[in-house]
Amino acid sequence: MSNHPLPMHGRLPIAPTHCVEPRVLAVLHRVEVAFGLGASPRSLPPKLAYDTTGSGLAEEITKLPSSYMVRVEQAILHEAAASIADTSRAQTLVELGAGSSDSTGPLLDALRAIGELRHYMPVDISETALTRSAERCHRSHPGLRVTPQVSDYDFHPGLPTERQDGRRMIALLGNAIGTMLPDPRTKLLLRIRASVTSCDTLLLGIDLTHDPATLISAYADPSGLISAFNKNILTVLNTRYGADFSLNAFEHVALWDARREWIEMRLRSRRAQIIELPRMGESITLTEGEELRTHVSAKFRRGSIRNQLTFAGFTLKSWWTDPLNQFAIVLATPGRNPFVWERSN
Repeated sequence: MSNHPLPMHGRLPIAPTHCVEPRVLAVLHRVEVAFGLGASPRSLPPKLAYDTTGSGLAEEITKLPSSYMVRVEQAILHEAAASIADTSRAQTLVELGAGSSDSTGPLLDALRAIGELRHYMPVDISETALTRSAERCHRSHPGLRVTPQVSDYDFHPGLPTERQDGRRMIALLGNAIGTMLPDPRTKLLLRIRASVTSCDTLLLGIDLTHDPATLISAYADPSGLISAFNKNILTVLNTRYGADFSLNAFEHVALWDARREWIEMRLRSRRAQIIELPRMGESITLTEGEELRTHVSAKFRRGSIRNQLTFAGFTLKSWWTDPLNQFAIVLATPGRNPFVWERSN
């Protein structure tokens, strides 16, 4: 993985670097799809929805009146960015799940204002979103070193291995941590902890557990955008694996799981059907009403995220939220190292 400055052609950076060889990643994704479709209940990896079309739809969804997360997160960051910058003094900002980096501007501004930031590394599975993000960053922050990295952090976190860029802040904004199931989420936090030192920080943007009606309304779909985004994963499977999913044969479903405290998005089969995936050598039989889980969006409480951070070896240092307590920005520092056994006296 290269961490050298990107050559420029006018204002546009070159294509992002791939942390994992695309052919290897394609094999890993095919295994994930086969495993999910064969599971009970069936599921699909949500990251596959983020091709060029899916990334564009996801960006449009954030503009819907009911999609409060980005607006609330940006408002909190505008208030907290100076304090975050002063506490972290980060010289490198690594943003996992960066997407189009909609919320990152206040952080970049605040870190540059105190004269610290040297390097911004957005990491995402969508090359299209990263290219757009890097272009925007070059325009708004000329002179800042920007090295976008294409990575699936289920397999490779995309974290820099070189230390010449000084103190690092690892950021997962937009409730990116909440889109992961509990086990992969824990593994990612442990991977991050293994890569950081005492001078680094971790910044999380997390959606909080609040009124279920408000949560569900954020995934309701009067515009049809969320349904189109959800079904786009079927289009990706048709393109990659020669599958014969008919989008009209599925219904977009969103529900609140009160026990797990997360929103689930599903695709419900409108009829009994057999789906062929010839390039995978697979076929599946769906009954009428059978559902495929496509996305989760976990919601957190202060105690629950503190416990998860503690388990992974971090200490919750600062917490900012909005007046309605819908969303929070969490700053954590490395604490007890879970990889080092300490003898008790």
